[in-house]
Amino acid sequence: MNGFMGSPVRSPGAETYRRMSDLIRLSPTDAITFLEERPESINDGSFSLQWDFKEHIPSDWQVRDKPGHLHNRSGNIAFGDGHVETHRWMTLGSPTLSRDDFDSPYNPDVLWLQRHATWRAKPVALP
Repeated sequence: MNGFMGSPVRSPGAETYRRMSDLIRLSPTDAITFLEERPESINDGSFSLQWDFKEHIPSDWQVRDKPGHLHNRSGNIAFGDGHVETHRWMTLGSPTLSRDDFDSPYNPDVLWLQRHATWRAKPVALP
């Protein structure tokens, strides 16, 4: 399960969702609820992503849990509105990823996962 779904944690940097009615800024059609995880990275019941992710600082992007890739470098994903898609990974579909967390700057798969896992406020530019 997406680590931002059902989480009791409240974070200033990312929304968490306890009920379907919480899906407002991140629409149910875009919100990942469940996704396949690589067997070698399963360590608990949730799919963990970077809590302190900052889209505007791509040099700091990281990979925590790894999405499933056993369907020709693709994995199945269920969304908040009930539909399911098979998503093909550009880089995270590689069969030789590290089991541990790793830095992954500018990775389009990391950005896609983050944008579909939780809603984050856009940083405000200072004058």
